[in-house]
Amino acid sequence: MNRGLLEEALFNGGAPMIVVPPGINRFIAKHVLIARDGSAKAGRAVNDALPFLRAAQEIEIVSILGEEDLSKSVKEVGPAPYLARHGINCTVKDTAATDGDIGQTLRTQAGYTSGHILS
Repeated sequence: MNRGLLEEALFNGGAPMIVVPPGINRFIAKHVLIARDGSAKAGRAVNDALPFLRAAQEIEIVSILGEEDLSKSVKEVGPAPYLARHGINCTVKDTAATDGDIGQTLRTQAGYTSGHILS
């Protein structure tokens, strides 16, 4: 897929987006990673993704520590309490960007490496 198109849809699409790696023929949301940036768009995406989140076995909310430290807001007013009100359990993790690369940090956290999802 065209990277520019993917980024445009992700950041400006206004709806949740599911990216499935090549070679995957069906979508099963066993482990869902939510990358939290504190924006209203991110909050809406979590709300819109509730059907997938209810079906997931494990949900992890990741906040990348850096310029804006969201670690306290994630626990207090972020998606974790919201999901709990909907009966959805999740874990919250604060982590630093590896070598300043937020995208690579999220891919690593999700278990995505060299085009493969680690299980």
